[in-house]
Amino acid sequence: MDYLQKILNKFRSYPRPAFLRLSLKLRSPQLTALALKLLCGQINDSGRFTVLCLGRSIFLDDVKALAALGQNLQYVVIHIRHFKTIFGHLVKKSETEGLTESNYHSHSLSEKGRNRYYAYLKKVLPFLQKLIGFDAVLSGNVGYIVQQEIAKVCEAERVPFIVLHKEGMDAFGYVHTYDGQKFIGARMLFGNQKMRDSLLAMKMPGLTEDKARVVGMPRFDFYHSQNDHSPKKQVVFFSFFPQDRLIASISEGKNLQQAKEAYANFHKLVMEFALRHPEIKVTIKTKAAAYFVQYVKDILQASFPEGIPNLFITNSINPFELIRNSDAVVSFNSTTLIEGLLGGKIIISPDFRDLISDTSWNFFASYPDLIHYVKNESELEDRLLHPRKYSEYDPSRKQAFLKEVIFLPDGKASLRTELEILGAIKEYQTKIS
Repeated sequence: MDYLQKILNKFRSYPRPAFLRLSLKLRSPQLTALALKLLCGQINDSGRFTVLCLGRSIFLDDVKALAALGQNLQYVVIHIRHFKTIFGHLVKKSETEGLTESNYHSHSLSEKGRNRYYAYLKKVLPFLQKLIGFDAVLSGNVGYIVQQEIAKVCEAERVPFIVLHKEGMDAFGYVHTYDGQKFIGARMLFGNQKMRDSLLAMKMPGLTEDKARVVGMPRFDFYHSQNDHSPKKQVVFFSFFPQDRLIASISEGKNLQQAKEAYANFHKLVMEFALRHPEIKVTIKTKAAAYFVQYVKDILQASFPEGIPNLFITNSINPFELIRNSDAVVSFNSTTLIEGLLGGKIIISPDFRDLISDTSWNFFASYPDLIHYVKNESELEDRLLHPRKYSEYDPSRKQAFLKEVIFLPDGKASLRTELEILGAIKEYQTKIS
C-alpha cells in the first residue's frame, strides 16, 4: 500500500473530479480508487467500524444524525454523482436509452454496459476498501441505477450493503413506482411499518422479512428534545416543484395546467406576504439542484422584479436549522411538514386537495386537524401572523400520526439504525470467518 499512498500524495493538489476522469480514461482501477478516496468526505472521526455512504442531500442529514447521536460507527461519504461519472464512462449512451430504475434488471440493451461497469467496480472497490477501511456501504434508496452494480460487488466481496429507505412516509400511494426494482443487500431499513409491509407485500425480489427492519428516521431525532416555542419572526417555506408525484398523477391536460398554475400562484402568495411584512424574515428553501432554485427565482423575477429585501432563497441550509428558527413551516406533501410538527411549529399547506380525487399521495389525509390548509391570501396571512394560536394540536392525535409515519417518536431512531448496521457487519464477518 505504500506505493498507493505515494501516488495519492502526488495527486492531492490535482483537481479531484478531473483526476477521476483521468483514471477512467487510463482504465486504471487503482487510480480510480485513489480518486474516490480524494473525493471522500468524513462526517465524524471515531468509531469501531467505518461505513461508506453514497451521498445524496437529504440522506446526508440522516447520516449526520447517525454520526452525532450514535456511538460505534464512523461515517465517510462519496457522493453518488461520482459513481455516475464512472457509469457514464463505461456504459455507452446508446446502452442507456430507455433505461430506468424499474427496468434496470430486465433491460437487455444495457446488459453489456452493466457488465463492463460491474467488472470495473469489482477491481475498484477492493482497492477503495484498503484505502478507506470501510466495513459496510450505506445508501438512501433502493433504486438508484448507478448503485445496482455497487451492491452486487459488495455482496461478492462480503461487504454488507444497506439501504436506509428515506422515502418512508409519503410513498404509500406510490408503491407501484417500485415495480421492476430489485433489492441487493443485507438490510433495508424503513422509516415506518406501513412502508415495510407495503414493499414486502409487493414481493420485491431480494427483499425478505429478515432483511426488512423498521428503525424510524434518524434525522428526526434532533427534534425530540429541542422544541422551541419562543417567537422568531421568521417563516420557512419549503418550495415544491411542478414535477412531483401529485402532478404525475394528473393525466388530463386542463387539470395538469391548472395544477402547475396553482403551484406558481402559491409561491407568489408567500412572496406577497413577505413584501407586506418586512419585519418578518421569509426563507424559501429548495432542493439542491440549480433548476429548483431557478424555478423560484423565475417566479420572483416575473412578479417582483425589484426584489423583496426580507425574502431569502436557499438550496443549502439544513432544514432542521430553518425549522428550529422559524415560527411557521409551509410546504406541500413534504416530510418537512412532519419535522415542523415534531418541532412544535404551526404547519401550513396550500389546499390542493381539489386537484385530484385520489388522496393516497397525502399522508395527512386521515389527520386534517394537524395541518392548516389554506386557499387564499387572507387564510395564509392569518396563520402566519398568529402561529401560537394555531400550533396547539390534540396530543393523542399528534402521537398517533407520528407513530404511523415515523414509527416511534422517541428520539432513538439513530440508535436503532446503528444497531442494525452493526448487526449486518457482524453477520457478514461471521460468514467470512
